[in-house]
Formats: sequence, C-alpha cells, structure tokens
Amino acid sequence: MSTLKVLKEYLMGDDGYLLNDDNNGKTVMLSGAWGSGKTHFWQNEIEDDLTQELNKKDEGIQ
Repeated sequence: MSTLKVLKEYLMGDDGYLLNDDNNGKTVMLSGAWGSGKTHFWQNEIEDDLTQELNKKDEGIQ
C-alpha cells in the first residue's frame, strides 16, 4: 500500500484520527520538502471527505 493510502486510512479510515471524538481539538502536521504535495494531498484527499463526515456528525446522521 502506498504511503498516501496509509496516511489517508490513518486520518480518515474507520475511527480515523480526524474522526475520533477523543482527538477533538488536536492538530495534524504534514511535513515534507517544498513541492512534495502536502497541500495537494490535504485539499484533494482529505478536506472534502472530512467536511462531509463532520457535517454528518453535526446532523447526527452517521
């Protein structure tokens, strides 16, 4: 499995770090060389899915 898939699974998978209520208010730091794709990864792989999941939680849909 690629590193990006592993990272996405860790962050957004079932009970992922960003979806776990125990981690509310904590931060995530992506580090890497300039131009390595950190912003691209966040905007295209995490941001939309995270927003949708958090909206579902707010609406009590889960």
